[in-house]
Amino acid sequence: MHSSNDAAQQPSLTHADLFSFPPTQRNGLLDSPTTKAKRSTDQSHNLRASFEKLQASLDKAFPEQARAI
Repeated sequence: MHSSNDAAQQPSLTHADLFSFPPTQRNGLLDSPTTKAKRSTDQSHNLRASFEKLQASLDKAFPEQARAI
C-alpha cells in the first residue's frame, strides 16, 4: 500500500513547469550575463565581487534585519 507521501512526490506529467526545458540561445548555450570586460581572470576576485553585490542587495532588501545582526 502506498502512502500519501509517495503520491505527493510523483512528478506531474500533465503540464510543463519552468524546469522542463533547459535555457538556450539561438546560437548555442547561454553566455555569462557579465560582459567579458568586467570579469577578472582571477576567480577569487570574481567571487569576492559577487559576494559583495549579494551583501549589498540583502542590505537594501532587508535593512531592519541586516542592522539587527
